[in-house]
Amino acid sequence: ASLQCLAAVVLLFGMTGCIPSLNPLYTEKDLVFLPELLGTWTDPKSNEIWTFDKKSKTEYLLTHVDSNYRANFRAHLVKIGETIFLDLFPVKQDAGDYLYQMHFFPVHTFSKLTAIKDQVTIAMLDLAWLEEGIESNELDIEHAKANGTTLLTASTEELQAFMLKYANDAAAFSDPLVLQKSQ
Repeated sequence: ASLQCLAAVVLLFGMTGCIPSLNPLYTEKDLVFLPELLGTWTDPKSNEIWTFDKKSKTEYLLTHVDSNYRANFRAHLVKIGETIFLDLFPVKQDAGDYLYQMHFFPVHTFSKLTAIKDQVTIAMLDLAWLEEGIESNELDIEHAKANGTTLLTASTEELQAFMLKYANDAAAFSDPLVLQKSQ
Protein backbone atom coordinates (compact mmCIF):
# COMPACT_ATOMS: atom_id res chain seq x y z
CA ALA A 1 0.00 0.00 0.00
CA SER A 2 2.82 2.44 0.80
CA LEU A 3 4.37 1.80 -2.63
CA GLN A 4 1.00 2.63 -4.22
CA CYS A 5 0.82 5.89 -2.22
CA LEU A 6 4.39 6.72 -3.29
CA ALA A 7 3.49 6.03 -6.91
CA ALA A 8 0.42 8.30 -6.71
CA VAL A 9 2.44 11.16 -5.18
CA VAL A 10 5.27 10.85 -7.67
CA LEU A 11 2.88 10.68 -10.62
CA LEU A 12 0.99 13.76 -9.44
CA PHE A 13 4.11 15.89 -8.98
CA GLY A 14 5.83 14.50 -12.05
CA MET A 15 3.01 15.80 -14.21
CA THR A 16 3.33 19.34 -12.82
CA GLY A 17 7.13 19.55 -13.05
CA CYS A 18 7.61 19.89 -9.29
CA ILE A 19 10.15 17.64 -7.64
CA PRO A 20 8.68 16.23 -4.44
CA SER A 21 10.76 15.58 -1.32
CA LEU A 22 9.92 13.59 1.78
CA ASN A 23 12.00 15.96 3.92
CA PRO A 24 11.97 19.74 4.31
CA LEU A 25 14.78 21.95 3.04
CA TYR A 26 14.98 23.78 6.36
CA THR A 27 15.82 23.50 9.99
CA GLU A 28 14.55 26.21 12.34
CA LYS A 29 17.92 28.02 12.27
CA ASP A 30 17.79 28.41 8.46
CA LEU A 31 14.42 30.15 8.29
CA VAL A 32 14.04 33.79 7.32
CA PHE A 33 10.97 35.97 7.07
CA LEU A 34 10.61 38.69 4.44
CA PRO A 35 7.71 41.02 5.31
CA GLU A 36 7.74 42.36 1.75
CA LEU A 37 6.51 38.96 0.54
CA LEU A 38 3.21 39.42 2.39
CA GLY A 39 0.22 40.18 0.18
CA THR A 40 -1.11 39.08 -3.16
CA TRP A 41 1.03 38.40 -6.22
CA THR A 42 -0.21 37.62 -9.72
CA ASP A 43 1.14 36.26 -12.97
CA PRO A 44 -0.51 38.22 -15.81
CA LYS A 45 0.33 35.44 -18.30
CA SER A 46 -1.38 32.59 -16.46
CA ASN A 47 -3.77 34.39 -14.10
CA GLU A 48 -2.21 32.53 -11.17
CA ILE A 49 -2.69 34.22 -7.81
CA TRP A 50 -0.29 33.67 -4.90
CA THR A 51 -1.30 35.19 -1.54
CA PHE A 52 1.18 35.07 1.32
CA ASP A 53 -0.19 35.66 4.83
CA LYS A 54 1.83 35.62 8.04
CA LYS A 55 1.20 32.46 10.06
CA SER A 56 4.06 32.83 12.58
CA LYS A 57 7.40 34.61 12.87
CA THR A 58 8.97 32.16 10.38
CA GLU A 59 6.00 30.72 8.48
CA TYR A 60 3.62 31.93 5.81
CA LEU A 61 0.27 30.55 4.74
CA LEU A 62 0.27 30.51 0.93
CA THR A 63 -3.05 30.42 -0.87
CA HIS A 64 -2.52 29.52 -4.51
CA VAL A 65 -5.30 30.01 -7.05
CA ASP A 66 -4.95 28.66 -10.58
CA SER A 67 -8.00 28.77 -12.87
CA ASN A 68 -10.81 27.41 -10.70
CA TYR A 69 -8.65 25.63 -8.13
CA ARG A 70 -7.50 26.84 -4.74
CA ALA A 71 -4.88 25.18 -2.54
CA ASN A 72 -3.21 26.16 0.73
CA PHE A 73 0.40 25.54 1.67
CA ARG A 74 2.66 26.06 4.63
CA ALA A 75 5.45 28.17 3.15
CA HIS A 76 8.91 28.71 4.61
CA LEU A 77 11.79 30.81 3.29
CA VAL A 78 15.14 29.14 3.75
CA LYS A 79 18.46 30.95 3.40
CA ILE A 80 21.24 28.66 2.21
CA GLY A 81 24.44 30.52 1.52
CA GLU A 82 23.29 33.75 -0.11
CA THR A 83 20.25 32.23 -1.81
CA ILE A 84 16.64 32.22 -0.61
CA PHE A 85 14.56 29.13 -1.30
CA LEU A 86 10.83 28.60 -0.90
CA ASP A 87 9.77 25.32 0.73
CA LEU A 88 6.09 24.47 0.22
CA PHE A 89 4.15 21.82 2.11
CA PRO A 90 0.43 21.25 1.47
CA VAL A 91 -2.14 22.04 4.12
CA LYS A 92 -4.59 19.17 4.39
CA GLN A 93 -7.63 19.82 2.21
CA ASP A 94 -11.07 18.63 3.22
CA ALA A 95 -12.04 16.20 0.47
CA GLY A 96 -14.96 14.85 2.47
CA ASP A 97 -13.96 11.24 1.88
CA TYR A 98 -11.53 9.46 4.23
CA LEU A 99 -10.62 6.87 1.60
CA TYR A 100 -9.74 9.61 -0.88
CA GLN A 101 -7.62 11.41 1.75
CA MET A 102 -5.68 8.22 2.52
CA HIS A 103 -4.34 8.19 -1.04
CA PHE A 104 -2.45 11.42 -0.74
CA PHE A 105 0.94 11.72 0.87
CA PRO A 106 2.08 15.28 1.63
CA VAL A 107 5.55 16.23 0.37
CA HIS A 108 7.76 19.29 0.21
CA THR A 109 8.71 21.10 -2.99
CA PHE A 110 11.48 23.67 -3.38
CA SER A 111 12.01 26.74 -5.53
CA LYS A 112 14.59 29.48 -5.73
CA LEU A 113 12.97 32.80 -4.81
CA THR A 114 14.09 36.32 -5.64
CA ALA A 115 12.10 39.30 -4.33
CA ILE A 116 12.73 42.76 -5.74
CA LYS A 117 10.24 45.45 -4.65
CA ASP A 118 7.03 44.71 -6.56
CA GLN A 119 8.25 41.57 -8.33
CA VAL A 120 8.96 38.02 -7.16
CA THR A 121 10.54 35.32 -9.29
CA ILE A 122 10.08 31.67 -8.41
CA ALA A 123 12.24 29.11 -10.22
CA MET A 124 11.55 25.45 -9.51
CA LEU A 125 14.18 22.76 -9.72
CA ASP A 126 14.16 21.46 -13.27
CA LEU A 127 12.78 17.92 -13.36
CA ALA A 128 14.51 16.95 -16.62
CA TRP A 129 17.88 18.27 -15.36
CA LEU A 130 17.55 16.29 -12.13
CA GLU A 131 16.44 13.05 -13.74
CA GLU A 132 19.09 13.22 -16.50
CA GLY A 133 21.78 13.99 -13.91
CA ILE A 134 20.75 11.07 -11.73
CA GLU A 135 20.54 8.72 -14.72
CA SER A 136 24.04 9.70 -15.91
CA ASN A 137 25.45 9.56 -12.35
CA GLU A 138 26.45 13.24 -12.58
CA LEU A 139 24.11 14.08 -9.68
CA ASP A 140 24.24 12.17 -6.43
CA ILE A 141 21.21 12.60 -4.20
CA GLU A 142 19.09 10.06 -2.34
CA HIS A 143 15.85 9.38 -4.18
CA ALA A 144 13.24 6.80 -5.10
CA LYS A 145 11.65 6.25 -8.48
CA ALA A 146 8.05 5.24 -9.13
CA ASN A 147 6.21 5.34 -12.45
CA GLY A 148 9.33 6.85 -14.02
CA THR A 149 9.37 9.91 -11.78
CA THR A 150 11.69 10.94 -8.97
CA LEU A 151 10.93 11.48 -5.27
CA LEU A 152 13.78 12.96 -3.22
CA THR A 153 14.42 10.99 -0.01
CA ALA A 154 17.62 12.77 1.09
CA SER A 155 17.91 14.22 4.60
CA THR A 156 17.49 17.95 5.19
CA GLU A 157 21.26 18.34 5.52
CA GLU A 158 21.87 16.51 2.23
CA LEU A 159 19.18 18.58 0.49
CA GLN A 160 20.78 21.80 1.72
CA ALA A 161 24.23 20.74 0.51
CA PHE A 162 22.74 19.83 -2.88
CA MET A 163 20.88 23.15 -3.22
CA LEU A 164 23.94 25.14 -2.14
CA LYS A 165 26.06 23.35 -4.74
CA TYR A 166 23.62 24.04 -7.60
CA ALA A 167 22.04 27.35 -6.47
CA ASN A 168 23.82 29.33 -9.19
CA ASP A 169 23.56 26.71 -11.94
CA ALA A 170 20.98 28.10 -14.38
CA ALA A 171 20.43 24.64 -15.88
CA ALA A 172 19.26 23.33 -12.47
CA PHE A 173 16.15 25.53 -12.48
CA SER A 174 13.20 25.89 -14.81
CA ASP A 175 12.22 29.18 -16.38
CA PRO A 176 11.04 31.35 -13.50
CA LEU A 177 7.49 32.32 -12.79
CA VAL A 178 7.43 36.12 -12.51
CA LEU A 179 4.81 37.48 -10.13
CA GLN A 180 3.77 41.10 -9.77
CA LYS A 181 2.56 42.62 -6.48
CA SER A 182 -1.14 43.42 -6.70
CA GLN A 183 -1.93 44.48 -3.11
